[in-house]
Amino acid sequence: MNELAQLWLDAVDREVISHATHSIDLELSNGPQTKGTYLSENLWRFDAIPLRVYFAVRDADRQVEISNVVVMQT
Repeated sequence: MNELAQLWLDAVDREVISHATHSIDLELSNGPQTKGTYLSENLWRFDAIPLRVYFAVRDADRQVEISNVVVMQT
């Protein structure tokens, strides 16, 4: 994902971004619908400060597809 790579490259504290990314991977790997906030039309949101990811769950192949990653505003 180019977006995430660019966020990491631009980060002042890359360790924080790496930790948030690991948290996203861990949390969304099992029961993503129980961890995220449903928005609409199979679009979900999950926050792992300082990152927010938007994702869809494809039940047929048990995949989580992240569509967007942003740094949350403070």
